[in-house]
Amino acid sequence: MKSLPTPIRADSLSRQVFGILKEAVFDGKFQQGELIAEIKIAKWLNVSQATVREALVLLEQNGLVIRQKNRKTQVNRLTTEEVRDRVSMRIALEALAAVNASEVMNGEELEKLCGIAEQMPPSVRWWETNRHAGRSGVSSLLVGKDGKSHPGPNA
Repeated sequence: MKSLPTPIRADSLSRQVFGILKEAVFDGKFQQGELIAEIKIAKWLNVSQATVREALVLLEQNGLVIRQKNRKTQVNRLTTEEVRDRVSMRIALEALAAVNASEVMNGEELEKLCGIAEQMPPSVRWWETNRHAGRSGVSSLLVGKDGKSHPGPNA
């Protein structure tokens, strides 16, 4: 028997609905405190209520909605400070992910990552204001699998 090609893995339907609803929350299509009706969303997106329910669980895990058992789902009301804290945490985690990923990248992949990092808006480029241990720039934080630091394209 010949080997079969590996299937392309697409996001599950509930993850796709999660993405659509997350963007709708961020874009203001759902206001803070607004109730979300599963059946309306299901009809709007032409999916089952079970799929919408799974997506709402993901939204709840991300802190974007509050769900009450067998009752209602409501868009979470976040204060400015809560939004700032969540964005700060995400920036820190993504930076750590980039550093960890850089440890297994080859030089070409690492240069691409450095280029992406250098294009980030100044408000996100924390390494420019938080230089660590005498090192400067994101490229000094990115170390390839060869154990060497790789300068970015602007170095």
